[in-house]
Amino acid sequence: RVGGRGTTGTAAAAAAAAAAMEEREARCLRRKLDECRGEVLRSSGVAVPAEADARHLCTSQCRFHKLPDSGDCFVCEASGQLHQCRRREPCSICVESNEGCFLVCPASGISYERFNLINEQAPEEADAEDPALGEAEQLGRWFEQGYGMSEEQASCFFRD
Repeated sequence: RVGGRGTTGTAAAAAAAAAAMEEREARCLRRKLDECRGEVLRSSGVAVPAEADARHLCTSQCRFHKLPDSGDCFVCEASGQLHQCRRREPCSICVESNEGCFLVCPASGISYERFNLINEQAPEEADAEDPALGEAEQLGRWFEQGYGMSEEQASCFFRD
């Protein structure tokens, strides 16, 4: 069509199709959640709440049950809250591994590399520039700090 009218209709149809697909996925997830609640009740005698408790914050102490055929979807036994893991980013309930190198989801066991945002070779407080000192005084302080350095220490300190 000419004049952009067909584009608007196409966009609206695509949005409607996406909304319908989301609704189908939500119904399917609710059905699987109900199946999981029933299975937990049958197997362990624990009744998972039908309505999620919004006041509950899941932690590593919570016990999770995997929803059947739903990827990485879990339900918290205590609160009935649904937890969906994403493969690329850690969830809000992730805990630090014993080594401190990873974040681990207590529901799925998926681990995420922990980014070290701290520069391990950041200058010490004494090496930082002091705005209260003049340029000559600052250079003098740095000279004194480096005066007793070995060649190895100096090469590490002054490398590019």
